[in-house]
Amino acid sequence: MRPVPSAEERRLATLHGRSWAWAVVCARFDREEAAAILQETYRRLLFGGAGADGGTFLASLLREVRRVARRRRRAAFLETAGGLLCHGILPATAVREPDAGLVWDTRARAVAGLLLLLPEREREVVALVLGEELSLEEAARVLGIGEGHAARLLARGAARLEEGLGAPSAPAGDAGERHGGRR
Repeated sequence: MRPVPSAEERRLATLHGRSWAWAVVCARFDREEAAAILQETYRRLLFGGAGADGGTFLASLLREVRRVARRRRRAAFLETAGGLLCHGILPATAVREPDAGLVWDTRARAVAGLLLLLPEREREVVALVLGEELSLEEAARVLGIGEGHAARLLARGAARLEEGLGAPSAPAGDAGERHGGRR
């Protein structure tokens, strides 16, 4: 008989598709690395190591995914650059991928390719606001930046995506209105 899942486990299961999509963005579209990031994030949230820093559970979850991704990138860089052994990084094991929510048509592939070309902060804001449908305030909280700075990053990132896709660009100040009116 399987044990009854805790409240945190149930919340994580409910948000798995959204956290998977964000992990893929944070892993720069490397699905294997995204699975490892998500595994470590869930372990930290369920068994300690992740701080509760206020806000919604979704914002805390996405913030922790980002922290884990950055920590893993730093560790990989140090390991390859200096041959250093970085402790505390567990090997990835299989994590089921919720592909049902991801539609990889040609336009989605083009957007994914363009997202990789955006500066990291712009890519993160665009993915949170447009992909995860967080408000600008929630995205700013996840990234630990001010709402005004997040709005500027979103406007620049959205303009670069539109330019790359060949869409007509609106004035920079209109980005918030074009993308759900979130400010």
